[in-house]
Amino acid sequence: MLRLFIYILFFGYSTLFLEAQHTVTSHNAKDSILTEDILQQLIVKQSPIEERIIQVGEFFIGTPYTGQTLETGGKEHLVVNLREMDCTTFVETVTALVLASQHQAHSFYDFCSALQKIRYRDGVIDQYPSRLHYFSDWIQNNIQKGIIEEVTPTDGSVTEKRQIDFMSSHADKYPALVNNCSYLNNIKETETRLSQIPVRYIPKDSLNSRNIRSIRNGDIIAITTTIQGLDISHVGLAYWMKDNLHLLHASLNKKQVTIESIPLIEQLQRYKTQSGIRVLRITDKKSR
Repeated sequence: MLRLFIYILFFGYSTLFLEAQHTVTSHNAKDSILTEDILQQLIVKQSPIEERIIQVGEFFIGTPYTGQTLETGGKEHLVVNLREMDCTTFVETVTALVLASQHQAHSFYDFCSALQKIRYRDGVIDQYPSRLHYFSDWIQNNIQKGIIEEVTPTDGSVTEKRQIDFMSSHADKYPALVNNCSYLNNIKETETRLSQIPVRYIPKDSLNSRNIRSIRNGDIIAITTTIQGLDISHVGLAYWMKDNLHLLHASLNKKQVTIESIPLIEQLQRYKTQSGIRVLRITDKKSR
């Protein structure tokens, strides 16, 4: 009864998220407990958004890296997993927690609605193709929804189109595409649209101490790639340490969420297929 009373008390702050109560979700009881604990901490502290993003990101340090947690088979539904993450679900989880806290939202259902809004095209789950599989598509759609803004520094940046067709060219690696020609056609349509959009990024050889200065703690770093047919190969959060920009991310190599020990500029040089970065910023609703 007490939980119900508290939820009703904050009803006015949570109306944007209540529709998630009617969304089918896959989650563990630990996910809901952990989510509400984090939201409560964020709302009580009322930290500036940069601190809030870093606070949430640091909370997940040590969380195991696990790929394909969203590929559960069957009908598409919202998967919530705060116990294991890949690079994308880490960024989505942090963003959803921050978004919910901006609306003074306390409940697990509020978080689920925010996560659904971020992960799916226009916030609507409509089978497998409605999930924003390509991160450049994720960026574009979440900019349209007002959740993030593009803040890639102009100094040293280039703009170009890129042929996107990785998923359709490797359809055998995606069970949902193997089993459904309609899904494959939908993905191809998305790829065609993305291939026509000029994208601005900073090549890694153009990154320097001057043009990264505008990047803030908690900005989303999307790492572009030279892999044929792919747009972005890795994502994480900007993390400043001793005047050096590092990456807070779910690391495949480290098998967990971690703060990279070497600066981002050096990190990019170590990986041949990582070509540069795009920078996104979660919108501060309080500043509007």
